[in-house]
Amino acid sequence: MENFMAFSITRKGAKHEYDAPCQDASTHYPDESDNHPDNVAIAVVADGHGSTRCFRSDIGSKKAVEIAKNFVAKFANETSELPSEMTTQITLNNVVREIIDKWFAAVMKHEEEHSLKDDPRLEGIAEKYKDRYIDDIDYRCHAYGTTLMVAVMRENYWFCFQVGDGKCVALYDDGSWDLPIPWDDRCSFNVTTSICDDDSLSGFRYWFGFGNEDGTYTEYGYGVNGQNKDYDRKINSRPLAIFIGSDGVEDSYPRINNDKYVINFYRNRIVSLAENGFEFFKEEIAGFAERFAERESTDDVSIAVIVGDVKKADIEKMKRDSEAHEQGELTSVKRRDADEKKDALDIVQKRTSSIMASQRQLEDKIEFINRYVADLNDKKASFESSLESKKAEVGTSDREMGSLQSKLRELESERDKRVGNEQFVREKIHIAKSELKKTEKERDKCANDLANKQDLLQKRNGYYNKYFQKLSAAQSLSKTNVRPPNYVVTKDNQTFNITINMCSQTTTKQPGDPSVASSHSPNSGVIPDEKLHSLKQDIAKITKEIQDLQDQVVVAEQNAEEKGSELSSLHQRLSEAQQRTQKVKADINRLQQDYRTVEIQNQIQRANVDKLQNDIAETERNIRIKQTEVNKLNDELKIFKEQTKKQTDTLEQIRNDWKKAEDEAKSLEKIAQDNNQSGGV
Repeated sequence: MENFMAFSITRKGAKHEYDAPCQDASTHYPDESDNHPDNVAIAVVADGHGSTRCFRSDIGSKKAVEIAKNFVAKFANETSELPSEMTTQITLNNVVREIIDKWFAAVMKHEEEHSLKDDPRLEGIAEKYKDRYIDDIDYRCHAYGTTLMVAVMRENYWFCFQVGDGKCVALYDDGSWDLPIPWDDRCSFNVTTSICDDDSLSGFRYWFGFGNEDGTYTEYGYGVNGQNKDYDRKINSRPLAIFIGSDGVEDSYPRINNDKYVINFYRNRIVSLAENGFEFFKEEIAGFAERFAERESTDDVSIAVIVGDVKKADIEKMKRDSEAHEQGELTSVKRRDADEKKDALDIVQKRTSSIMASQRQLEDKIEFINRYVADLNDKKASFESSLESKKAEVGTSDREMGSLQSKLRELESERDKRVGNEQFVREKIHIAKSELKKTEKERDKCANDLANKQDLLQKRNGYYNKYFQKLSAAQSLSKTNVRPPNYVVTKDNQTFNITINMCSQTTTKQPGDPSVASSHSPNSGVIPDEKLHSLKQDIAKITKEIQDLQDQVVVAEQNAEEKGSELSSLHQRLSEAQQRTQKVKADINRLQQDYRTVEIQNQIQRANVDKLQNDIAETERNIRIKQTEVNKLNDELKIFKEQTKKQTDTLEQIRNDWKKAEDEAKSLEKIAQDNNQSGGV
C-alpha cells in the first residue's frame, strides 16, 4: 500500500496594502492531526477575487478550502474505487454540488452574523452592486467570491476538479508531464469564473482516472460548454505527483511558453525531493512561494501538492529534461536577447536617424528664420528711410498749412473789418432813410400846409372880393372914384406870389384905429370898413404864412435832396464794401480750399507715417518673435546635438551588446545542434 504525502503553503502578495487580508487559501490532507488511511491524499487551493465588490473573498476562500477538504476526505475515505467513466462524472458532479451548497450556506451564515449593510467596505463599490447586495439576499454570496481547485489521490484512482483560474500539473511514473484539466477560455487576465456564480456547477472542469485489469490506466477530462474537447486516453502509469497552484505562481513566469516554465519548476522540486527529502522539499516550495509573492508576480501565492513514492520516478530523465529545458530556455533567452538587442539596435538606429534628421531640419529652420530676420531688418531699414522722407513731407505740409492758416486769419480779420464797415454803412443808411423819411414827411407837411393856406387864401380872396363888391354896391360909385382891388394870384412850383393892388393909395383901417390909415382920401367919400380891413389883414397874414411855407418847402426839398444824395452815396459805399467783402470771402474760400487740399495731403502723409511706424513696429515685433523662436530652436538644437551624441554613443554600445549577444546565441545554438546530432539531450 503506497504512502502519499501532501503539503500546502499560502503567502500574501506584496501588491496588496499592508492592512489588506490575503485572499488566497490552501490546505491539504493528511496532516499531523488527521486520522486517515495512508493511501488517501488531498490538496486544495482557493483564490479569492480581488475586485472591490468581493470584499469578503478572503473569508470565502478559507471556507471553500475547509469545506472541500472535509467533504472530499470523507468521500475518498469511504470510496475505495471509482465506478465507470459516466458514473464517475455524475458522482463528481454530486460531490461538487454538495461543496457548493455547503459553501453557500457557510457564507450566508457568516453574512447573517456579520451583515454586509454594516460593513464600511460596502460604500466603496459601484451603486448597482451595492443595491443588489442590499435588496437580493442570495446575491450577497458574491462578496465572498473565490476560485476552487481540489486534487485527490488514492492507490486505485485519482481525480481533480476546478472552477476559475490556476493550474494543475501532473507528473507521471514514466517521467512525463501534463496539465490535465481542460482550460476555461472565460478565465483570462483579471476575469475568472467563480464558485459564487449563479450557475457555478456548470463552470467546474474535471480530470479523473483509474486502473484497468491489464495494468494500464485510463484518464478522462471534461471541459466547459464544449470550449475544450473532452478526452479519454490510456496511459502506462498513474500520476506520481499532482501540483495545484493559484495564478500567483504562473504569473511569476513569462507568458510565452508559460506552461513549460511552470512544469519545469515543479519538476525540479521533485528532483529536489528525491535528493533532499520531504522536509527540504517543503521548505524549498515555501521559499519559492515567498519569492513569487514578494518579488515576482507580487500576487497572493498558494501551492498544494500530493506526491507518492518518488523512487519510482526516473529522476535522471527528469534532470536531463530539466537541463534540456533550461538549456533550451537559455538558448531561447539568448536568442531573444540577441533579437531584442537587434530590434533595440534598429530602433535606436531609426531614432538616431530621426534625431539627426530632426537636427538637420532644425538647422535648416534656424537658417531659414535667420534669413527671414535679415529680410525683416532690410525691410525695417527701408521703412525707416521712407518714414524720414514722409516725416519731411509732413513737416513741409505743416508749414504750408501754418502759412495758409496765417493768411486765412488775416483775411478773416479783414473780412470781419469789412463786414463791420458794411454794418456801419447799413446803420447809417438806416439812419439816413429815417431822416429822409422824416424830411420827406416834413416836406409833405409843409406842402400840405402850403396847399391848405393857398386854398384858405383863395377862399379869403373870394370872400373879400364878394364883400367888397357888396360894399361898393352900397355906396355910390358915381360919387367916388373907388374901385375894387385887383388880386393877382400866381402859382409857380408850389410857390405862391400874391399881389394886391389897391385902388386907394393907403390901406383901409378900421375906424378908431389910429394906426390904420384910411384907404380913401378924405375927399373920396368912401367910408372905411372894419370888416374889409380885417379881411385885408388876414389875407396879408396868410400871404406871409404862404411865403414862409414856401421857404420851408424849399428848405425841405433841399433837405430831402441832400438826404437822398447822402442815401445814394451810402448805398454806393455799401455796394463797394459788399464787393470788397465778397472779394475777401472769395479769397478766404480759395485759401480754405487750398488749406483743405493741403490738410488732406497732410492727413494722407501722416497716415503714411503712421502706417510706416506700424510697419516698423510690426517688423520689430516679428523680428523679436523670430529671434525668440531662433533662441528656442537653438536651445532645442543644443538638446538635439546632445541627444545625437548620446544616441550615437548608445547606438555604438547597443551594437556592441548585440554583437556579443548574437555571438553567445550562435554559440549556444551550435552547442544545441551538436548535441542533437550526437544524440545528446
